[in-house]
Amino acid sequence: MSSLRRALPWILPLLLVAAFFLGPRLREAYRDPPGTEPPLQWGSGAHADSLYVVLGCFWTTEAWLGSMNGVIRTRVGYAGGTHPSPDWRNTRDHGEAVEVVYDPRQVPLDSLLLSVYAFVHPLDPAEDSCYAPALYFTRQNAAEQARQVWRRVHGIVSAPRLEGLATFHPAREFNQKHSLRVHELAGSAWKEMRTRDHFLLRSTAAARLNGWLAGFGDREDIRRDLPLCRLDPELEQALDRLLLEGSRSHPEEPGVATVIQP
Repeated sequence: MSSLRRALPWILPLLLVAAFFLGPRLREAYRDPPGTEPPLQWGSGAHADSLYVVLGCFWTTEAWLGSMNGVIRTRVGYAGGTHPSPDWRNTRDHGEAVEVVYDPRQVPLDSLLLSVYAFVHPLDPAEDSCYAPALYFTRQNAAEQARQVWRRVHGIVSAPRLEGLATFHPAREFNQKHSLRVHELAGSAWKEMRTRDHFLLRSTAAARLNGWLAGFGDREDIRRDLPLCRLDPELEQALDRLLLEGSRSHPEEPGVATVIQP
């Protein structure tokens, strides 16, 4: 016991020295190599644009948007409010939002807006909740473009909230890619993709698989894109049977605050 007490004053300095020299190497081991694109991703990040969509439960909305051609990656979180720390227990004055990074050469903003507007009913009374429809933009003049598309579709009827993005607060890791997490095949896909949290958020493959497992996605698109996910052949065959043989659940429409649970 006395020898331990004599050694204690030396232990802390030794730990600090070890952390100083080993810390950068450990961080580097868990970092993507510089200049590399995340694996299992397709689409051109060089031409990417962003859109933030509030349209009911963000689990459902993320799955739907992530299944679309031209969408590079998705992430759920909170937007539209002023409170500095919204979370899943209390969104405060924010809406449940989905960050959509897309390639406008593959899917123009007008096309995305028309898809979203199809689930916004212009004659419904204004809703004051975290599910109230809203869109936020990072590109200058995009909000005005969204208003023009709304007027083209619905006339002069009052539009949802269309504004420039002030702040986006990403949700906790367990809220991301919900259908991919809870589906019976998700455990295998999860291990096979060897995801870390930051990769999961950036991956096109994860966005697609999350949408497909929720019941969204066209059969031809799934048949074309599933091999791009670079999964184990046996797992890919199992997903192929699940996704293409009609055994998926029928999804709720976006805009309904109901969680899809295949």
